[in-house]
Amino acid sequence: MELIDYVAKAQPLLKQRDCNAWDLGDIIVDAVKELEIEIRPGRRRSDDETLTLGDFAGALNQATPRVSEWLKQSGFYPVEVRPHNVRTYEDLTWGHYNLARRKSGGELPNAIELLETAANLHLGYNAFKRWLNGEIWEGWLDFDRLPNEIKPFAKVDRQVWATFKYPVE
Repeated sequence: MELIDYVAKAQPLLKQRDCNAWDLGDIIVDAVKELEIEIRPGRRRSDDETLTLGDFAGALNQATPRVSEWLKQSGFYPVEVRPHNVRTYEDLTWGHYNLARRKSGGELPNAIELLETAANLHLGYNAFKRWLNGEIWEGWLDFDRLPNEIKPFAKVDRQVWATFKYPVE
């Protein structure tokens, strides 16, 4: 088998994993509301009856940061903008949504705009992450094609890895 065959076998499992993450997040959102689970670090003290997210994570046998991420992600995005409900977003992963949420400043319209850009430019997860960081291109360049001003710093004679970014103002 070749790489493409393994990728084809893995893709449906990855999509299912993302769907499960959304569903888990929805369950956690509901539990936090209904059981009045407190969002604070750690577990409850023995004299305290208030459930914490750490208690819930422990009961699920999961790390608290992972449960917190499921909660934040599902609580932030309404069901109608999730990848399984928006045809143009169907290639976007949980990771795309997570990056957009974090970069949006907590504003749903900003996150949706970022997701639309990722979908329209067909950016995979890593490409989207680089794009959000302002990088516009990464790759190998032949040493001969480098500007003469840069050649003394490259310290190579064949190829150099280069990352071009948008100009910082």
